[in-house]
Amino acid sequence: YWIPAFTLIMGLDNDETPEDSWETIRVINELEREQPDSMFTVTPLTFVPIGLLEKSDFFHIGTEMSPAQLGVMYKTWHHNFKYGIKKFMMKTGGLGVQKYVFNMLARSLGGIPLGAMERYARRQGPEHERVIEKIKVKYL
Repeated sequence: YWIPAFTLIMGLDNDETPEDSWETIRVINELEREQPDSMFTVTPLTFVPIGLLEKSDFFHIGTEMSPAQLGVMYKTWHHNFKYGIKKFMMKTGGLGVQKYVFNMLARSLGGIPLGAMERYARRQGPEHERVIEKIKVKYL
């Protein structure tokens, strides 16, 4: 199988807007709906100033992540868990017991980061929580 792997740069020169994040969430959702049998991964990366942008500031995810950027992280992890881990492994995993064991392990461990992001949102406050809830209702 050929599986596209998309990467997203969060905090690029610290100049992105919440609308940029929401548009990213919408694009991922649209790809999922229009191509339900497709397999692809989406990985958010934090901006690291190198090369021509070396004078820019680092993006510190722990202190600078906006509610909408948390939404991008949540949506991408959910996508990778649902479409990457569950769906891909059902199609390509090993045979018999090996396939069953791997799938059970992937399903049980895959939700841990989602729970961690939900707890992080609760600690950050209502605005972060609303983003997670909006994604659950509208984009999952």
